[in-house]
Amino acid sequence: MKFVPLVLALLLAVVPAAQGADADFKQSPAYEGLAASYIVTSATKGDDDTVVVGFKQSGEVADLSGGFAILKREKDDWFPVYGCWFEGYYPSNVSVSGRDVSMKLVKTTLSGENTKSLTLSYGKDYVYNRDSGSPFSGAKTAASSTAAKGGAKPEHVFDGEPGTAWAEGAEGTGIDEWVAVQFARPANVGIVGIVPGLFIGKEKQWKDNNRLNRGELKLDIAEEKGDVASRIDFEKDLGLTIGGDTVEMTFPNRKSMRFFEVKRRGVKEVKVVITSVYLGDKHDDTYIAEVVPFVLITPDRKPAQDAKPDEKAAEPAKPVEKKGEN
Repeated sequence: MKFVPLVLALLLAVVPAAQGADADFKQSPAYEGLAASYIVTSATKGDDDTVVVGFKQSGEVADLSGGFAILKREKDDWFPVYGCWFEGYYPSNVSVSGRDVSMKLVKTTLSGENTKSLTLSYGKDYVYNRDSGSPFSGAKTAASSTAAKGGAKPEHVFDGEPGTAWAEGAEGTGIDEWVAVQFARPANVGIVGIVPGLFIGKEKQWKDNNRLNRGELKLDIAEEKGDVASRIDFEKDLGLTIGGDTVEMTFPNRKSMRFFEVKRRGVKEVKVVITSVYLGDKHDDTYIAEVVPFVLITPDRKPAQDAKPDEKAAEPAKPVEKKGEN
């Protein structure tokens, strides 16, 4: 029975490989970025090559918030196709049935924890970011400048493909250059994920080009732009720049994704401004691969109020043609 040791050896070799394949999403920039910023509460495999990752803020204070991200295998990596942030709650005991996501929502108080059950049904309460009916469908992109070579267009930061990217085209390293995602209608945004650098290819290609060290995430808020009752737009009619938030961002010098809390309703535009870069080994253009907004949901409201927009406004995103300055 000499073949028995050989069979056992083959089985032992196969089992770790299968386990590794099941957990390879943990090596992705998206999962690594969530784990770096938050406490991961669960990671549940779906039926269509997806993983639902639940996460929460750290600490022992009241009203801890958190959310979940649906990571889908895209070519050689896992990338968020949908994400949400619960205002004042975080998810636990996440389970998946088809594309429906069920969980216990936990609300922390000074006297303890309260929980409530929630199920988000695909097509009713949420859809993927790139699907018609998403709060972010129909979004356009713009940029202060774009590199002339390489096809690094601004629309690449919102195409759901981490292998594509925008590159600024200004003289020097790109300080103060920007790229923006402009929503078709005001959206409720919880957190924003940023993928810095040119992610396609190997580590060496990523290091050949500039990537973000520090930046600013600037928000244009609809309700702060004017007086609706009097139909006055502060910026267009009065020449005043009023409203909006700025979030300071810092990135590690490695291929990763980072998430930044926004927690604002009525966001018209998310703009990423370059303020400091890691210099490339060969080139001085600064790349940004992807900008990923997560929907802000208040569990005390109906989930569809936050997760699904008016049907008439839902239309697929269209690329923006480059005409000189973008």
